[in-house]
Amino acid sequence: MTDRPRNQHFVPSFYLAEFTLQRSNDGVLWVLDQLQHKQWKSTPKNTAKENYFYCGDFGPAVDAFGVEETLGFCEDKWAPVIRRIIDGSCLPGYDEDDFAELMAFVAFQAMRGPGTRQYIAELLHDYSKAEALAKLANEKLWESFVNYMKSFGQPVSFTREEFLEYAKGDNYVIEVDKTWKIQQQIAAAIDLMPFLFLREWSLFMPESDAPDFVCSDSPVCVTSGKTGSTDRSIGYCKAGTVVTVPLGRRHALVGFFEGRLNMRLPAREVAGLNVMTVQNARQIFSAEKQFTSLTPGARD
Repeated sequence: MTDRPRNQHFVPSFYLAEFTLQRSNDGVLWVLDQLQHKQWKSTPKNTAKENYFYCGDFGPAVDAFGVEETLGFCEDKWAPVIRRIIDGSCLPGYDEDDFAELMAFVAFQAMRGPGTRQYIAELLHDYSKAEALAKLANEKLWESFVNYMKSFGQPVSFTREEFLEYAKGDNYVIEVDKTWKIQQQIAAAIDLMPFLFLREWSLFMPESDAPDFVCSDSPVCVTSGKTGSTDRSIGYCKAGTVVTVPLGRRHALVGFFEGRLNMRLPAREVAGLNVMTVQNARQIFSAEKQFTSLTPGARD
């Protein structure tokens, strides 16, 4: 087991390498942790990873390291695709194998990180807690619950009112199984992939005097394409939305439902795209210690 990949990247090191000046796993990468309010110098190979992040109890027929090793196999195919796009400053044709691999990369990078896992856990926790409160507020269902516990020799020592009061508080927490969360992340990435093919994809690059794009631990972002929109029902399948994915320091992938638009971005627009990249992230990755971004809401 000593040669198994214990330290597992949730942002691939080959991808992070494209945000270093050296474009290598040993290149200089600055990490800004927005939660800890700390910044430090690192490298792609030592960044965005966690022990056993993708290991789970998938049953006797599935290896605990199976997800990590499968992702590693996929990354071996994705890495040269990203490099060819950056080297040529051109996207592959929609009928090319490289384009299919690019869409797979985007789908998995949208769903594989810690932010998505936390969101899945919180969603299930809130739903399960609300369902438990709704059911046990019913007197007949409460009696059924009490009788069920008694049948296992576990008498309930509190009243329905006491339980409901406790359950409404923060101390009543529903734990979500790690293996289940991993499975949901993989399933979500697979489900997302065909909808990404429906978009028209463009390659954006900064003007020569504009700053770099940055990366983050949640680099795939979907936003409303309408300036000043307050629409909260934004999703990958919704018309009028824009998906942004920085591919490297000087290249970003942008997907619309309404036409393609390859363009060079001035400094302010680069800063605006960087806002999208970091808005749902905990950690931000950049080639330089100082990077350009806008204060949220300052694009107009």
